[in-house]
Amino acid sequence: MQYLNALEAQWGAARIHQAIQPLFIGDGEEPGDPPITVLNASVNDPDLWNHLSSDDRERLYLAFMELQYDLTELAADLHRVAEPGLGGFELDTL
Repeated sequence: MQYLNALEAQWGAARIHQAIQPLFIGDGEEPGDPPITVLNASVNDPDLWNHLSSDDRERLYLAFMELQYDLTELAADLHRVAEPGLGGFELDTL
């Protein structure tokens, strides 16, 4: 995510990486009420969020959406993984 380089240089990479993490608000307990996902920075780092320009906020949001897509794909892939059977292998015992 090259477009985050300037923000990482200004605020520190660890802080920016934490800022783009998804934060889930709500648990979807009510029927038809999906969990709400927001940008971590908008809730947990108001100092950062309030100092960003609208363009910088858009950059964080873009990174957040890319991260959401990656996690969704990963979750879907994990459900398709078949655990290997033991077959002819024996486990070593200590």
